[in-house]
Amino acid sequence: MHELVNGMMNHTLEIRVPQALLPGGTGNSFLHDLDCCTTEAVLNRLIDDEIRSIDLFEITVEGKKRHGFNIIAWGMASSANVLAKSLRMLGRRRYDIATVFKLIRNRKYNAAMEWDDGNLEDNFTFAALCNTIHTGEGMKIAPKAPKDDGKLDLL
Repeated sequence: MHELVNGMMNHTLEIRVPQALLPGGTGNSFLHDLDCCTTEAVLNRLIDDEIRSIDLFEITVEGKKRHGFNIIAWGMASSANVLAKSLRMLGRRRYDIATVFKLIRNRKYNAAMEWDDGNLEDNFTFAALCNTIHTGEGMKIAPKAPKDDGKLDLL
C-alpha cells in the first residue's frame, strides 16, 4: 500500500482513485482504525461503496520525499521490527521478543524534526508520528489520533 500511495502522490495527473486494503500479515494496524479487519468486512465495504477519506502525510528523509497514511516510527521500534523479521521462526511473538531485546539495550537515536511552527532535536529511544490510533495487532498507540483531522500525533 505504501508504494501505491507514493506512486499516486508522485504522479503528475490530479486523478485520485479510491484504494482498498485487504488484511494480511500479522498486525493489520490500519484496518483496526477502519474497523475492517477481515476480508469479508473489506469486501462488504466495497460492495456498499463505503468510501472514507484519510489524511496523507509527506516526510523528507535524507532529501527524499515520501508519503504515508499510517505511522512513521524510528529508533527502538524500527530496529525491533528489523530484528523481528529475522526471527520469523518464532511466529507472532517475534515482535515481543525483539522489542524486549531492544528495550534491554536502551540505545538512543538522534532525531531532528521540523514542522510548520516548530522544531525539535534530541536523543530518543523511540519516536513515532501517528495518523492513526492503532499499531501492531490492535494496540492503541495514539488513542486520540483520528485519521482525518489534518494532524499527526507525536509520541
